[in-house]
Amino acid sequence: MSNVSSGFPIFCLTIGINHYVAGHEDFPNLAGGVLDANNFDKFLKTELGVLEENILSLRDQTATREGMFLGFTWLLDQVVARLGNAYVIIFFSGHGVWDTTCAGSMLCPSDIGKQVVVEGGRTKIVEGISSSTISKCLRKLNAAGVLKVTVVADCCMASRLVSLGVTESMRHPSTTLPVPFHNALGVLPRSIPRFTLFASSGRSALSYEDQNGGGARFVNQFLSVLQQEHFKNFTDISLMHRLAVPSQPGSRQVPHCISSRMYGTPFIGHGDEGSSSFAFTAMEGSQCSISVRAGSAEGIKVGATWSIHKTNLADSKENPALGQLEVITVDLFSSTVRIPRLPSAFPITAGSIFYSKLVQNAGSSISVYSSSRAWLESVIPPAAQRELSVRIVDNVEESDLVLNVVLGRVRFQRRNQLEMSHSEPLMRDSVDAEDVRAIHSVVKSSIHFDYHLKRHSPYKFRDVRMELKEVVEEELEDGDKIFRPKEKNLLDQGSATIRVDEEKQFGVTLHNDSKIPFYPYLFYFDPSQLTIGEYSCFFLLLFTANTCSLFLVPCYLPPVGGGEDGFTNLVDAPLMPGRKLDIGHSTVNDSPWIFTLPPGENAEVGYLRLFVSTQPAAFDTILREVSPFLPTEPAKGLTKKNPHQKVAIRKWMVETATLNLIAK
Repeated sequence: MSNVSSGFPIFCLTIGINHYVAGHEDFPNLAGGVLDANNFDKFLKTELGVLEENILSLRDQTATREGMFLGFTWLLDQVVARLGNAYVIIFFSGHGVWDTTCAGSMLCPSDIGKQVVVEGGRTKIVEGISSSTISKCLRKLNAAGVLKVTVVADCCMASRLVSLGVTESMRHPSTTLPVPFHNALGVLPRSIPRFTLFASSGRSALSYEDQNGGGARFVNQFLSVLQQEHFKNFTDISLMHRLAVPSQPGSRQVPHCISSRMYGTPFIGHGDEGSSSFAFTAMEGSQCSISVRAGSAEGIKVGATWSIHKTNLADSKENPALGQLEVITVDLFSSTVRIPRLPSAFPITAGSIFYSKLVQNAGSSISVYSSSRAWLESVIPPAAQRELSVRIVDNVEESDLVLNVVLGRVRFQRRNQLEMSHSEPLMRDSVDAEDVRAIHSVVKSSIHFDYHLKRHSPYKFRDVRMELKEVVEEELEDGDKIFRPKEKNLLDQGSATIRVDEEKQFGVTLHNDSKIPFYPYLFYFDPSQLTIGEYSCFFLLLFTANTCSLFLVPCYLPPVGGGEDGFTNLVDAPLMPGRKLDIGHSTVNDSPWIFTLPPGENAEVGYLRLFVSTQPAAFDTILREVSPFLPTEPAKGLTKKNPHQKVAIRKWMVETATLNLIAK
């Protein structure tokens, strides 16, 4: 077994096709498909330590439709035999084409288009392997308990090989948290694949072979990046930032990553190795300045301070701060910072890629009050007030946050609510009155929470609508289940009162009624836990009689694109004009939402906040999935502008809906 995978084996199916037997003009022979697969096999053995008997290699005449299905079955058998304690990697290099039957794309086996004789003497044309079939294979692997499936696909329209709904996943159930922690918004548990797709091209784009070095451009670059540095230093998203596939004149090939574990390490990551709080940061060679990919749209202001890191791994011991950055200018989606002095081991040169984490934002502060001012000043002395941007006030009416000390415990209450909300009750959880670090953590989280909940965009929100509806389960002919929405939109008035019933399930639909493509980012603000969860990076606690397990809730995120200088603004999966996006319903890969209240509670307030932008943005940097009330461990210690690109409208907008949850 491979030491890389911490004792769990990795099983791989690698497919490379040069020769297509039908000789159809739509499937011309390729030069590099077999070479790509052979090079990937070599990487698996030498870098990942995968045993040779754990790799099933299909090439040309063995990579038929039947052969590929037998390969998927072999993978499933290996996972079942090990009770799910295994990782799976699937690699494909060959043709991909549009599939009209499922509005996706499909992989082309080597015998696609061939006429074969079936029972009864009839002839049949061999078909490709559709995206819906691939999704079903992923779900079977997930149902068998696979730790993670990684798909690397180099073919045309590669990012359409899975539905965007498949980006939903549950975290490995070994992680547990104290029972008192609870989030109101969750999803109905379903067998949804834990997977990452590294795709060579966009949803309607072509992939190209490398005419100079042989093989495909994407595979060559993908392996080159992985071999530059140990793969465990990357996360799925940071690996994509480093992919730069040269474009053929008159065309663009933009790699994509669609993942339920965007912040997990490639191939064997559980999803929690990285952190969304890090922003992509690059050295702009032409201007000799450092640009952080987060700007005024993400709430950044001039004077903000970032720490700079080599990667976006969450472990501060593995990924220490190399220095600090001060923001000197802010654009809509990026910030320019002063070049810091870094250790000689980490020089900054043109094109260098780093990651930055916001330490303190300029202008973000909070007013706090306690009836025991002497105690408050002892736990938040002047130095801490400056560091946290806290102002102590004498009048409770002037405060943003009230700290009440009762029987040695501190209870918190937010004071300045949104106009449309009901009064927010005391936060359920408390901290020890002598635990200064925990108190500071709650105060700091309150500043972050309030700032992103209340800030407004410079543009009015008109042409993108958000609907919340109850959904009901419906069984399809093939046995799959789908959730259909009822007619009534619960957010007609911008807020909704929901009588909590665990039998009721809900879904959201986003409508783009404008004439401009938008990228949507949907968050759930939980004031009782001071968490900001995204429908892709959201924690859900599932309670049973004796256990409390933490899962990662599914979510929609626009796929991450790679490109020149490691990032591109041309990721081609926005919500197009006149289209809608269903979240939590309408496809077999989706899971509906559920709303719950903790035992003994009768009411709770939550906020759905929808951010939309005209280009991919770093709104995930505002996520704060972990509540400050949870126990903490001791501290451990741009894109170049394309001169030929049209100048597009650049803006962002935000809309908030209040959810008042009450017991039925």
